[in-house]
Amino acid sequence: MILPIIIVFIFIGIYSGANEIFGKYASELGDSIARALTQVFGFIFNDLSFERFIHFCLGLALTGGLLITFYDHIVEKIELNLSEELLRKKNKNRLKTLWNEITLVFVGRVISKKMALKTEYIIAIISFIALNILLLILNSIDIWWLWLGHGKQLAETNYAAELHDGTNALIFSIILAMAIIVYFFRGNLNFYSKSKMLKILAIVWMIQNFILIISVFIRDAHYIEVYGLTYKRIGVIVFVLLCIIGLSTVYFKIAKQKTLFYLLKVNGNIWYILLLAFSLINWDVVIVKYNLAHKGTIAFDPDYLLSLSDKTLPVIHKNRKELNSTYSSFGS
Repeated sequence: MILPIIIVFIFIGIYSGANEIFGKYASELGDSIARALTQVFGFIFNDLSFERFIHFCLGLALTGGLLITFYDHIVEKIELNLSEELLRKKNKNRLKTLWNEITLVFVGRVISKKMALKTEYIIAIISFIALNILLLILNSIDIWWLWLGHGKQLAETNYAAELHDGTNALIFSIILAMAIIVYFFRGNLNFYSKSKMLKILAIVWMIQNFILIISVFIRDAHYIEVYGLTYKRIGVIVFVLLCIIGLSTVYFKIAKQKTLFYLLKVNGNIWYILLLAFSLINWDVVIVKYNLAHKGTIAFDPDYLLSLSDKTLPVIHKNRKELNSTYSSFGS
């Protein structure tokens, strides 16, 4: 049951870094929880040593872990295979040492042991409920500030410093969301008789991630509107498109019970086709033409245009008077 908590905290960290308002609320909530815990533990440990309590809890956890691990009489089974007499051992029939057996108990069993299907189902349900609530809060903030007309104002104030990092964090969260869905639907949960609710929660989360993708696109569009077109802003659009394709294929994986190989094959082919298609576009010329056409409405940067490849020289030569006037205005 620790897995949902870890996942939720990871996404809280990502969303806090991507959205200043969400981060503010998360910080206030964390501070409130910390104050409440401080009051509770301060009351409890007035007459009790906190260090001794932690020592007791660690000892209890270690003892419980050992009892659970050795519940199937592993020690007795190991002891039965041991002998008090020293015997010559042939290389082809080497026996495992006691250390190897202990390592196998503490490591090998943990790695090879799979969660029971019902337990995995419960963990997945808890994870998707928590993640849906978390993303609903973030999407509500974005819809209010971006979709309803406040986006341009934010772009003109504090988005200049935060948009790239925030957008990258949101794109990473979408990729991580797809990975979590693939993880939980990697095996027998696809065929679990009671998995209908889990599939609904996963689809709702995918829909919310689609909304998040729209928010990322709106952020980038506002930034382009204010500061012009660059390779990084084009890259955001490309990544948004790839995320839409990835989420769509993940949906088909769940709906049609496809494998990870299906996801890799389909996405690989689509991404390769897009790479070929995008390579046919002269992006340097597109950037120069766009920024020159919107010179009066954006924060025009002629130095950036002049730093692009020589493919832009015909366009720059054609608009040299506008560039000269821009430099003259800078000089004055």
